[in-house]
Amino acid sequence: MKEVVLHVYDVTNSDSEKTNNTILQINRIFKDRIGLGGIFHSAVQVYGEEEWSFGFCENGSGVFSCPIGKNPMYTYRECIVLGETECSIATVNRILRELSREWPGHSYDLLSRNCNHFCDVLCERLGVPKLPGWVNRFANAGDTAVVVAENTAVKFRQAKTEIVNASRVAYRFMAGLASKNQNPQPESPSNQSRNGPTFQGTWFKNIISNGAKPSSSESTSSHDTAKRLGYYGAILVLFETPSGFALFIYNGTYLYRPNALEDIWADFSMEPMQCDFVRCSFLDQVVFLKEFKVFEDKANAIKLDTGISAEFARMIKKWILPGQKLAVGKHEYKIIVEKCLGIHCLFDEAVMEVMWSLKNLMKRYLPEETSDLSNEDRHQMSVGMKMVLDCYGFDYVKPEMVNRDIIVFTRVLYE
Repeated sequence: MKEVVLHVYDVTNSDSEKTNNTILQINRIFKDRIGLGGIFHSAVQVYGEEEWSFGFCENGSGVFSCPIGKNPMYTYRECIVLGETECSIATVNRILRELSREWPGHSYDLLSRNCNHFCDVLCERLGVPKLPGWVNRFANAGDTAVVVAENTAVKFRQAKTEIVNASRVAYRFMAGLASKNQNPQPESPSNQSRNGPTFQGTWFKNIISNGAKPSSSESTSSHDTAKRLGYYGAILVLFETPSGFALFIYNGTYLYRPNALEDIWADFSMEPMQCDFVRCSFLDQVVFLKEFKVFEDKANAIKLDTGISAEFARMIKKWILPGQKLAVGKHEYKIIVEKCLGIHCLFDEAVMEVMWSLKNLMKRYLPEETSDLSNEDRHQMSVGMKMVLDCYGFDYVKPEMVNRDIIVFTRVLYE
């Protein structure tokens, strides 16, 4: 009896450090936190100090070996003891020779014939259990139903990505993940002494296009919306904080984009410490603070029965321009402001996306706000975020599950 060990790696063979870091983060979320799966390479060790796996090459066998845990193309994750084989070393060598003939490198297929499928077959012939389901779940999802997601392509910047059916949609994310990796790296080092193949980055075959530029019709629509709103589309946003109210200027045309809920959520969905210069510059161009005021008697600043306090009314009138629209976060605020001040207010799902976003960036925009939002307010799942998750089949992610990692993952999924 000889122990059979599975060695698992995170697939980090992209030229892009950002892509590799993203994959590591996805694997942490999907595998370590949710237990669903991830983007993994695997190899089997039995007798000796080498591990055996399979990869793409144009000529010859795709079966290769390397020292255990030392594949330089990937990031080593863990080893799993699968069981013990009754095969002798001679039998194992015979099995490997047979598999070398049966698994030519050109037969590699991301969905149905990858390194994990090879390890499954090798384990079966060794008489030990196959790989744990999470190792290859994303690729297995594509075996039954790979379809072109036309609706998804339209909604998400016309991305040309292949996705699987909704019941096993985790693969959808993988298929389009490293779309920007235009120069794939070898899946495994060439093993010249064993006439090994020259491997390609086959995990990254599925390429999606970059986001399409707005069409002329979309630009025209945005121009018409700006004219309708007035002031080149600039609106005032009334944002409520734990201790007071803030007024922001916002590009109101963004409320009327075809995919406004998803796009607004994505515009703002990052923590302040993740906000790089380009992103911060973008945010500062679409929303900026006009005034923040703490109200000692905030509960009575605006009420259905008493209307608007004089202090609060002065604050709004100070910044609102004649005929300018005011976005508010509650329906009763819309009723009160329109009745008391005669200001046309906006309140709908798109406005609520903006409010959710401002909550998550409150400390960035309002550092003088000393009171914190409740955890429920901070991590509440917006409609736009839910639409992104649901579109890719992650409808089981509930509002109480939302944390920083889930927000970051959904942002990457959106991209």
